[in-house]
Amino acid sequence: MVYTDELSSYDRIPKLGYQRRRVHHASKVYVMGDARTNTIEGFWSQLKRSIDGTYHHVTAKYLQAYVDEYGFRYSHRNDEQAMFRTMMAQVVERSS
Repeated sequence: MVYTDELSSYDRIPKLGYQRRRVHHASKVYVMGDARTNTIEGFWSQLKRSIDGTYHHVTAKYLQAYVDEYGFRYSHRNDEQAMFRTMMAQVVERSS
């Protein structure tokens, strides 16, 4: 997706259907309700380590696929059910 307007990347988030909340570090506020920066920073950190440790190199052509895969893994990291079963349940559901 290419944008030609002058909005920052963060200003586009609501237009894509996501909710955006800000945490004002300059005001010494680091958590506001369930909005915090540690979650997204932890996600990107683990994604980069995963790419370095598993794939070693990712081209722009496949980057979104790697981010999608890792997003799924990260979202289900605390599930009690094994991740493979969760993934297979989604495959079965979508093929029905």
